[in-house]
This record gives sequence, C-alpha cells and structure tokens, in this order.
Amino acid sequence: MKILGKQVVAARGLLGWTQGQLAAAADVAIDTIVSWERGEHGPRQATVERVRQAIEARGVEFTNGGQPGVRYKAKPATEADHNAAGE
Repeated sequence: MKILGKQVVAARGLLGWTQGQLAAAADVAIDTIVSWERGEHGPRQATVERVRQAIEARGVEFTNGGQPGVRYKAKPATEADHNAAGE
C-alpha cells in the first residue's frame, strides 16, 4: 500500500501525536517521518508497514480509493448495540 506524507500528517492529527511520538511507536527515526511528511522522499516498504501498523493499531486506517486519506475504523457492532437499538 502506498501511503502519502499528507496521509501520515492527517493520521497523526487524528491521534493527537507529534512526529516524535509516531517515530517512537513505529520504531523508526524521526528524520524519516519528517522527510516523508515533507515529500522529500518515500520510505522503504518495511518502514511504511511499521508506521501503518502503529497507526492502525490505535484505530485509524488509511484509505486509498479515489482520494487517499485516513479515517477512524468502524467498530464492529456488538450484541449490546443491537439490544440498545431495539433489534
């Protein structure tokens, strides 16, 4: 999956994270995050996967449809949700 620097910025924004917090969570150098977000260069695929996993583990997912972006993952409906809805 290709992840753009602006998607990383947006994902950090949803989580309220700094570049340093993301770098620490993904175990990558902060310089990698900074240069990726600025569009200076794309990281290696292994780095992309570590960042993606760190972000998605916290409930944010990347979208790459017609317009790349990020969003909160939908929580699966529970039995309690169905009961509260009168189903």
